[in-house]
Amino acid sequence: MFEQLTSVQDTPFVIWQEVYSVGDPIMDAQHGELLRIINELFDAIRVSAGAQYIHNTLVSVKEYVEFHLISEENLLRNIQYPELDTHRRQHDEMRTWLREMCFEFRAGRSNISKDLLIFLRDWWIKHITRSDGLYAPYLSNQRGDSILKSL
Repeated sequence: MFEQLTSVQDTPFVIWQEVYSVGDPIMDAQHGELLRIINELFDAIRVSAGAQYIHNTLVSVKEYVEFHLISEENLLRNIQYPELDTHRRQHDEMRTWLREMCFEFRAGRSNISKDLLIFLRDWWIKHITRSDGLYAPYLSNQRGDSILKSL
């Protein structure tokens, strides 16, 4: 059912690319881990893993997303990113969506579909390249200020 998403069985659903980098090694590593977990969910569905395994993987996505969003929001607070409130609202929308997906799947009212996986992948790629990309200059400025203060 999901083979149409990838032409080669072992090809990941989404692959980290340097264009996704925000210039912070910790955030980049976390973004890479998010994409790896999305691939894990895709693989579980592609091989028709049991509902419990798929649910556990979906919960792993939700938990890692929460960890990452808190980390990113703390970073943005520390660099005094002026659009933090807007950025946090985007994060809150994803938090809500993932909580609802986990609940609906666990209750048997939702299946993890191709469209859901595409939404999840595309939301993260768009969020990383667009929204997260907007804070990259503030990271550079913060590093420059830190270097000047250390001189």
